[in-house]
Amino acid sequence: MALTIKKGVVKMLGNATTRNGNVLYSLIEMDDGTLLNDLWTNAALDNFLDRALKSNNDSTFFLQGKRLRALTVDGKTYVFAKDYVPPVMSIIFLLIGIPLCFFIVGYFVVFANIKGILNSSAINEVMQTVPDAIKL
Repeated sequence: MALTIKKGVVKMLGNATTRNGNVLYSLIEMDDGTLLNDLWTNAALDNFLDRALKSNNDSTFFLQGKRLRALTVDGKTYVFAKDYVPPVMSIIFLLIGIPLCFFIVGYFVVFANIKGILNSSAINEVMQTVPDAIKL
């Protein structure tokens, strides 16, 4: 899934629900009228989202689908990189998982690895776009 970038001043944060270290915002409103519905973020980035609302300055959202991967507030970019898996490890796990597909456990290994590759590709894209981003 491609990474999209949205810029603007955060005017409102809707209701938030927390589950397993992730926060779901029902709505985020930007100054240009853009509405981001059902946006997921990690609790670590949630603190900086609150700062973006209070700062009244332009913020940049790095989105992968309905997931906030990174956020720029007051000139600093914060990336939640806990989901990052080095590409070499992803390839190794994929190669191990494919033969294991004959057993049920192989499907779980392959599925988890593909999810990790998608998460890592979004984080890599943010890190290439903003090389001085702060990893959380």
